[in-house]
Amino acid sequence: EMARAKDEATLASIGDGMIVVDEKGRVVSMSKVTEEMLGWTLSEIKGKNFYEIVLVVDEKGNILPKEERPLYLALDTGKNSSFSTATTYYYTRKNGATFPVSLVVAPILFEGKIIGAIDNFRDITKEKQIDKTKNEFISLVSHQLRTPLTAISWYTEMLLSGDVGRLLLKQ
Repeated sequence: EMARAKDEATLASIGDGMIVVDEKGRVVSMSKVTEEMLGWTLSEIKGKNFYEIVLVVDEKGNILPKEERPLYLALDTGKNSSFSTATTYYYTRKNGATFPVSLVVAPILFEGKIIGAIDNFRDITKEKQIDKTKNEFISLVSHQLRTPLTAISWYTEMLLSGDVGRLLLKQ
């Protein structure tokens, strides 16, 4: 009973989303943060297949097939998977909204056998927005700096080629 209480306290203390599934991908446990992020409670999805509950989509909005999802790759291969902002996956909330995640998935091994997996994820919406704002700023600044230089270059070319008449230099 004490060990169970400690496990629950540990899960409640984790700031990222965390879902534990069995070897078939059925939800065993999840943190309170996960409930808040996904909109599902543990009692609603416990024992159900994670693949059927939470859709994972890529940056183009395509739903990832089960075989390509990090959680199922960990269950199939027994290898850890880590996906940061370079490869963006989006998790789908209960209400259908999606949000970008950075995730680490690890298989749970017991006596050399895969008995489940842990999906630890973080909502990176703010990081994506900051990156988008930075890229827009750089694009705007480079355009604004390029425009006057291009105009000066064109005017200089026109003057040197004689398009506006003969250039007289005063001494």
